[in-house]
Amino acid sequence: MKHIYILLSLFLTISMSYSQSIVIEYNHLISFPTNSTEAVYRLEIKGSKSVYYQLKSDFTEKEGNDVIQANEGIIPFVIKDFSNKKTVYNQPIINSMKFINDELPMQAWTLTNETKKIKSFTCKKATTTFRGRNYTAWYTEELSIIGGPWKFDGLPGLILSVSSEDRVLNIEATKIEKKSNLELAKFDVQEKKQMNWEDYCIKYREVIERIRKNMKADSDPDMEYDININLVEDIGL
Repeated sequence: MKHIYILLSLFLTISMSYSQSIVIEYNHLISFPTNSTEAVYRLEIKGSKSVYYQLKSDFTEKEGNDVIQANEGIIPFVIKDFSNKKTVYNQPIINSMKFINDELPMQAWTLTNETKKIKSFTCKKATTTFRGRNYTAWYTEELSIIGGPWKFDGLPGLILSVSSEDRVLNIEATKIEKKSNLELAKFDVQEKKQMNWEDYCIKYREVIERIRKNMKADSDPDMEYDININLVEDIGL
């Protein structure tokens, strides 16, 4: 009977994690030497699925730089299915939008005993290295729900804050609201056009190399031109 009780308790704990619905708004800041983007994102979690998408953004060029902003008007999103351990998200290559599928979780975390308060919730600290950057996350177990913003996940609670060590990416929860009748936002994931992360990186590098060759062919032989690619994730350039 003791063993039955333990298994039943585990089942109830997992079910509780997937039974609630919640909406969190985050400030999502990306800051490079040449430009910055300050955005508001919304994370919706219902059952074993979540969707993270942009509500609004403000792009700023820093003085003395000429920056091309591609794919204006496109809403970035990340859709997760925890039961199938799958995620799909849209991501640009210059002036075209691609759809990438990945496995969950995408990070391997190191948990610590350090804590702090975020929005009245006690949060625990975790660290990881993900696609070229070191990150610190703060997650809470007080909401009995799992998930996280953007591509971050895999912690035993809800992630309320994530920041990269170099401060390029900073995501912080600003509003948390439980919902009883939540309908997740829907986005066209264009299944026939989906690719994996490795193929996306290869495609991106091919496009950049083609642009560089065209610039070299069209430029003055005595002058050197190049393009600076600002990316949160390392794609092997």
